[in-house]
Amino acid sequence: TEQAAFVVLKSPSIPSVLVETSFITNPNEEKLLGTTAFRHKIATAIANGIMSYFHWFDNQKAHSKRR
Repeated sequence: TEQAAFVVLKSPSIPSVLVETSFITNPNEEKLLGTTAFRHKIATAIANGIMSYFHWFDNQKAHSKRR
């Protein structure tokens, strides 16, 4: 199994996300990664996911304060 030392993911004081969106070893995915539209689609999906998490987190925090 190949392993990489992602220091940012090993540091508990730094919020981080490692996102694997596709594989450049897959010719079809490599071709898609070469297009601006696909990269924009990926970036938008990642941003939406992060925003969704923070909305959920804020709602959880607000809900727990009401108890």
